[in-house]
Amino acid sequence: MRDRNWPEAGDLGPKGSSGKQERDPFSEIATRKQGDRRDPVTVIINGEPVAKGRPRMTRRGFVYTPAATRKFGAHGRLSAQLAMDGRPPIEAPVRIELLIELPMPASWSKRKTADAITGHIRPTSRPDVDNYLKAILDAINTIVVADDAQVVEVYAKKKLRPDVDNYLKAILDAINTIVVADDAQVVEVYAKKKFSVAPKMIATIFPLDATPSNRRTSR
Repeated sequence: MRDRNWPEAGDLGPKGSSGKQERDPFSEIATRKQGDRRDPVTVIINGEPVAKGRPRMTRRGFVYTPAATRKFGAHGRLSAQLAMDGRPPIEAPVRIELLIELPMPASWSKRKTADAITGHIRPTSRPDVDNYLKAILDAINTIVVADDAQVVEVYAKKKLRPDVDNYLKAILDAINTIVVADDAQVVEVYAKKKFSVAPKMIATIFPLDATPSNRRTSR
């Protein structure tokens, strides 16, 4: 004879006062935590992006990593840990979408700055995109992904990131002699950018619905 207090196979738990089946909160938490592993992870490294530098050698033959590379690497790994928020590293193949926002040179003319804002001038100077990619791979390795060899697709983009004063110069040029007789008439300014005024590196890691080639299959 079956104990009434012991659930049968397929029993979804007790019913509420309305007669409807109550959802088990613990099963919802378990489902949500498992689903997190399939969600993309966005790592934002604030500050001017630093490409991975080549190891250097002293006169005595000691090899060392440049200080800027080490500092940015530590900052990147901390950003990756904050983005994961305790999640285990992704073990599936992943795609990375990388955006490198570089500061705009203050010495540029107003016209050149305006062309950069509209995207007519692109940052073709060194470092190369692949060196920035190496920096982000070092940052997410063993933290966001179990192994950076899991990265099978990459989309990377370099762009110039103007400061607020660059936008201000562009708008002053636009209103000069049209809205105001002379832009020297502007005596007070309130300027705000909604997102960020600082250059940064943003990497979004997307887990793919695929099996790693080096995973052993159980027979």
